[in-house]
Parts: sequence; structure tokens; C-alpha cells
Amino acid sequence: MWFSVLIRQPCALNQAPDLTLLASLAVRRALAEIGVPADIKWPNDILVAGKKVCGILAQMRADGEWVDHAVIGIGINANFPEERLPADIRHRATTIFSACGFAIERPRVLATILTELDKLYRLLASGEGFASVRGEWLAHCETMGRSVEVAVGNEIVRGTAIDVDDQGSLLVKLAHGDVRRLHSGEVLFSESEHLR
Repeated sequence: MWFSVLIRQPCALNQAPDLTLLASLAVRRALAEIGVPADIKWPNDILVAGKKVCGILAQMRADGEWVDHAVIGIGINANFPEERLPADIRHRATTIFSACGFAIERPRVLATILTELDKLYRLLASGEGFASVRGEWLAHCETMGRSVEVAVGNEIVRGTAIDVDDQGSLLVKLAHGDVRRLHSGEVLFSESEHLR
């Protein structure tokens, strides 16, 4: 499933990072409704059986301090065997069909994602945003408590993921005890995590 959602209701620019976090929760809710046990990997990947089945990307256009409109792109590996994925990503990606053993009703899943996304975006537009669903999001976040390597530009930040704050930033405790707040980046679980 590949689709994009155009959102034209304005929200404050400082809440723009919430969009992908809320979208990941909408997808997780929709998959859970049909019996797919999905988790979230910060900030916006959906995992099933520890492997990625969905990626989310948001792009937006701002006018001053407000987001004029945003496009959220969502791709879900659904009704095909993971053997059809490129060989170089099969160790970290899968499909719902392979992980769960059944095909999903794509129109139903799409309708549920859109319904949930609408509910969550209304929170954002009202000023509540991610903070209002942070507890639910964290309860389904695969990243928390794990040793991680986070690629932030050309830098690799290594430590333990300990929390996500109300703005959706990942808090990583470094080896010497300091805590880094990361607003974006790609999380890789460290090598020892792959063995668990």
C-alpha cells in the first residue's frame, strides 16, 4: 500500500514534527484493529515481529509561523511474501503477509488509518498535539530501553533510548551519563540488540 494524505488545515510550525509521530500512531491503531501486533520505532517506522513493515514521511509548506499544508506519505508492505523484498533489506524488513500469515483488507485498513489520522490531526490543530497521546505512543514504542545508534547527519549518537518528550524528541542516555535530546535521526539498534 502506497498513499499520500494532503492536510490543508493549518497548524503551528513548532508542532510540525508531531505529524509523523501522529501518523505512526494512526497506522499502529489501524493494524491493531485487524489483529496485526505492530510496534513503533522512533520516530515513524512501524515494526511487526521486529522488522519494518511501514515507513512514513511528511513534507510541509509553511507560511510564517504556520504550516499552510502538509503531505504525509505512507508505505506499507502488505499482501506479498517477504522473499519479494530486495535481498539486502530482508534482515530488517518484512511484510504483514509473511509476519502474520494472512492478507489484509487494504480498503478497510486505509479507511481506518484515515479516520485515526483525522482524529489525531484534530488534536494537533487544537493545540494539544503529540503530548496528549504520548503515553499511548510510548506504550507501543519498540525503541525505549534499548541500546541504539542514531544517525544524525554525519554523526552517530550511541547510548540507551530512555524516553520521548512531549515534543517527540528522543532522549538518549550516553555511556558517561549525559542525556542527548534528538529531534530527528535514523535509529539503528546496536549489534548486541540484533542478537536478542
